[in-house]
Amino acid sequence: MLRGPITRRRQNQRRYHLHLKKVEGQDCEFCKFGSGSSQVRETFHYFRLVENIFGYDIWDGLGVSEHLMLVPKRHVTGLHKFTKNESEEYMKLTAHFEELGYSVYSRSTANISKSVAHQHTHLLRLDDKHKKALLFIRKPHLVVYF
Repeated sequence: MLRGPITRRRQNQRRYHLHLKKVEGQDCEFCKFGSGSSQVRETFHYFRLVENIFGYDIWDGLGVSEHLMLVPKRHVTGLHKFTKNESEEYMKLTAHFEELGYSVYSRSTANISKSVAHQHTHLLRLDDKHKKALLFIRKPHLVVYF
């Protein structure tokens, strides 16, 4: 029987997969972010800083203490689709968050792990505690670490 953090991770994965099934075929959920959304932390001219409600537990073998996303207001599928002004603001914002200690990650449009087509960049604050062991089981999706 799964216990403690392992149970929470498994429950979060289940909630995420149910969420993806629920929104499948609907309009882009990232386009729906607005000033009334509880996920939106801050709004910029071309982007929104959004709290990821299905945040990562680990990244690069470290625990994730905070998981935010930088989401363009305009629906675009990749960084290569940004206008000049969007690119400038994007670089300024990602540099700012990197300086604050966040790791910056964005998947390509061809990456099959990208679950939402709307471009979004993950901003991950790591806890600097290396995991001693990682076990990843693909089906059912389960990550166990110590």
